[in-house]
Amino acid sequence: MKIQSFLLALVLLTLLILPLRAGPSGAQEAQTADPALLDRGRALFNAKEGLGSKFACILCHKQEKAIKRSVVEKLNDADLAKVINQQLLKKAKGPKPIAADGPDMQALIAYIRQEHIQQG
Repeated sequence: MKIQSFLLALVLLTLLILPLRAGPSGAQEAQTADPALLDRGRALFNAKEGLGSKFACILCHKQEKAIKRSVVEKLNDADLAKVINQQLLKKAKGPKPIAADGPDMQALIAYIRQEHIQQG
């Protein structure tokens, strides 16, 4: 019985350690964005003026209310752009949506995916 418990613990420990030693996946490496793009995304996220809205994203999405990594990872860029525009129009009281394929949206997506998320 002790041997079975030891082997089970060893297998579980191995399963936990192997992903850590493997390093980031190719998808995670590919998500590393240009620093200028991240700076633009940060500026748009933190100030209402850049988006022309009444409220900045950061007012609602900070600390424990940061955007969850698990939610962001489920969305492709097109779906994330839709969510951003919904929030911009409904919550931030923006006057119009951002072009989904435009540079401002790409900057927001890059910033959210790489820097403004919490584990979970």
